[in-house]
Amino acid sequence: MNKKLRFLTMLVMILVFGMTVFGCSTSKDGNDAKLAGLWESEEGPIEFFRDGTGVADGMAFTWTSEKNRLRCSVTAWGTTQTMVYDYKISGSTLTVTDEDGDTVIYTKKK
Repeated sequence: MNKKLRFLTMLVMILVFGMTVFGCSTSKDGNDAKLAGLWESEEGPIEFFRDGTGVADGMAFTWTSEKNRLRCSVTAWGTTQTMVYDYKISGSTLTVTDEDGDTVIYTKKK
């Protein structure tokens, strides 16, 4: 996997297999206001909503954040998979790093 986040790869795979995704979550550290909005990168867009839900590649997920750790969960067919990432927001730039050290840089669009 060349500089791609696992959760985006998983979301694309879910899209291909036509699974239904649902769930709900919230931010624990107040960063929901900072994360909320549409972010774009070479890997594609991702949108975080203040209610703890989001969309990437047309697929829904839930998220929480605490102490610069982003936890994203996808639930499909009764099974939930959760991925945890380190993140940093600086101005309109969101940097997300997975457990393998692969980093994706997003720019906020709205």
